[in-house]
Amino acid sequence: MTATHAAVMRAAKTISLEDLDVGEIREDEVLVRIESAGICATDIEILDEGFDQLATPPVVLGHEGAHHPLSVAGSAASRRSIAVRPWTAR
Repeated sequence: MTATHAAVMRAAKTISLEDLDVGEIREDEVLVRIESAGICATDIEILDEGFDQLATPPVVLGHEGAHHPLSVAGSAASRRSIAVRPWTAR
């Protein structure tokens, strides 16, 4: 299992720095190390206005960044690109 530090939003307008257990990757997933991350306009809207159908707590904001693959599972190995799923704490 891998641990990471993250800014987690568990309630409207509240972010806390937490240690999260990443767990094992599932079939067709890629575990990435995020070197740097930024937030987008949707992240700011969620922070300012609270959760909606896109984001339910807990939420890790800041999905736009520089990523390096650490581990690849199953069919993900044949992909030429990957996408980071925003607004999840997994």
